[in-house]
Amino acid sequence: MPRGATLRRMLALAAALALAGAWLAARETPPHDAGSDLYTHLSVARHLERGEGFLCDMAYPLSLTFPFAARVPQPLVHRPPGYPLLMTLPVAAGGDDPARTEALAGRLSLLLLALTALCGAAHALGRGRGDVLLPWLAVMLVNPLLHMTVGWAQVEIPTALLLLWLWIRLKDAAASPAGRSSVRAAALSGFLAGAIALLRGDLFWLPWLWMIWPGRLRDRRGLTVAAACWAVLLAPWWIRNAVLCGDPLFTLQAYAEHLKQTPAWPGYSIYASLSPESFWHTLGHDPGLILRKALAGLRYYATRLDAWLPAVLWGCGALAAVLRFRRSRRLDDPLPVLGASLAAMILAYAAFSYTLRYLAVLLPVLTLEMWLAVARETDVRLTGPRGRAARLAVLAAVTVASIWILPARMPGWERARDAAARSAARLPAALERLEQAPEGPIFTDSAALLWYGKRAGVWLPGPETHERAIRALLPEMTRAPTVRQGPDDDGSGEGR
Repeated sequence: MPRGATLRRMLALAAALALAGAWLAARETPPHDAGSDLYTHLSVARHLERGEGFLCDMAYPLSLTFPFAARVPQPLVHRPPGYPLLMTLPVAAGGDDPARTEALAGRLSLLLLALTALCGAAHALGRGRGDVLLPWLAVMLVNPLLHMTVGWAQVEIPTALLLLWLWIRLKDAAASPAGRSSVRAAALSGFLAGAIALLRGDLFWLPWLWMIWPGRLRDRRGLTVAAACWAVLLAPWWIRNAVLCGDPLFTLQAYAEHLKQTPAWPGYSIYASLSPESFWHTLGHDPGLILRKALAGLRYYATRLDAWLPAVLWGCGALAAVLRFRRSRRLDDPLPVLGASLAAMILAYAAFSYTLRYLAVLLPVLTLEMWLAVARETDVRLTGPRGRAARLAVLAAVTVASIWILPARMPGWERARDAAARSAARLPAALERLEQAPEGPIFTDSAALLWYGKRAGVWLPGPETHERAIRALLPEMTRAPTVRQGPDDDGSGEGR
């Protein structure tokens, strides 16, 4: 590579990292809501760091109806193990200080975001597209969905990093002359797919969609090696679940998510019930409920597309994809693949959960490919002596429109942030009440209270409808006190 080109790449990369660093340094960490998933992940990590295995301090009443989970703290049955394992790093570094550990978890999330920016920047520069680097980072780093997900140190950030890494590897494999992957490359792709499934089990299928789509891992040997490595990585968790639960794929969500946010079970109240009902059982006796929720979910996600990506970028990316397809007639281009991935995710989530945060895993790779597609189309259509200046002007105009004229907005995130701040202000008083309570597990509405109080307990956010039944079910809860913090407004901590 010529020395001048290398210097330009280094300068562009330095500018990109400087922009990311300035954003990271300037932002304020929002207070976590009382029911944040982070606290349950941290509690499992604390047990792991003590050598006690995958135990969780927050038990949902719904989970207590299963004999293998009917104790407090209980075996981890509602989360995959990947993020708790990652959280052992801040837990070990934070010592016995919950506040310091939580702060370190936030810094780890920022580091993972910086690595995501570095990964995407290196890919763009490697493709000779340094012109998209600053627009991509600028739009992504002001994204409200990203602010929410990073600010609350959610599992979607490491998942997004691994998905972007896998995507880039598969693109490089597809671009190779032979179209074949080495055993080492296929093995790494399989391990990345397995790691993604350990972080977000509901996305186990997504890496395979990318790997079998025409033009990715096209050779049978590569797919076989990747599948073997994927299975090797996931097998220990499957075996653990089979031994503990009698089902290698058991997850508590299979008995709750399809009923969550329905008229009979508003918000997350299904998790406070003692009536587990599988998806297939509900589908058999009340298919209309599933259909109505799925249709409402499709409307929810479709009407909020501009809440997590700017409408201008959606429009420009779609136009670039259509123009590219008219010329090539290829369905294995990046945007058709990612468009199909997003559509499949929305269809999958529509009948289960109305949570935009779940889509954050695609945000870095989707926005990067949109910018690359827009840049390629400007190359095709803006040529001649003044072509370069015109192309840069188009990219600048799309950037300005995406950030200042029609930016992505998430009013739900702002409401959730404010509710979390109000809830966090009540935590010190709740901790004082907890110190006066007898030792042992408690009933509570707050995962934060359990984390900071170093206790285990049963989540009971509303009226004590099931308290008597739980006391009779679990001997350790017979005399358990109730200590409440007061969660955010809907008890979910989600910015919808």
